[in-house]
Amino acid sequence: MEPEDPNRSPEPVEGEPEPVAEPVPEPEPEPEPIAEPEPEPESAPEASAQPDVVIPLEGSLVSRKGKKVVIEVDHPDPPAAGGKGTLLKYFEKQVGPFATSGWLAIAEVTVTKSAGGKIHLKIVELLSKMVVNGKKVNHFKKGNRIKLELE
Repeated sequence: MEPEDPNRSPEPVEGEPEPVAEPVPEPEPEPEPIAEPEPEPESAPEASAQPDVVIPLEGSLVSRKGKKVVIEVDHPDPPAAGGKGTLLKYFEKQVGPFATSGWLAIAEVTVTKSAGGKIHLKIVELLSKMVVNGKKVNHFKKGNRIKLELE
């Protein structure tokens, strides 16, 4: 008797019909979506609800005493008292052959007063609490380049 070949199909047994593979039906193509007509534009586009554009005010830091910060900006339209926003500090860092720069959010602030190109702010919450060599980083040094983004 010969050893069985695992790749060989079994021999049909007498009296049993040979198994026949049924053809697999092809899937029906999906119907194409019906294009809906575009809605007509509103007659007053100024009234549509679009998010307010945040206009950042760039300048430099003048001073900080406790929770009070004074910044100087060159902007013709100073923000009104009571405005809330985020104060960001510009940074540049050289790490080996790579240079990186950007804006770091340092505090959530509220405008208390603005006059003569100077904006007085009250710190609501400090956002950046960095420590380098065991010392807290002072982000509020006089002359730092800053940006105020109002909500």
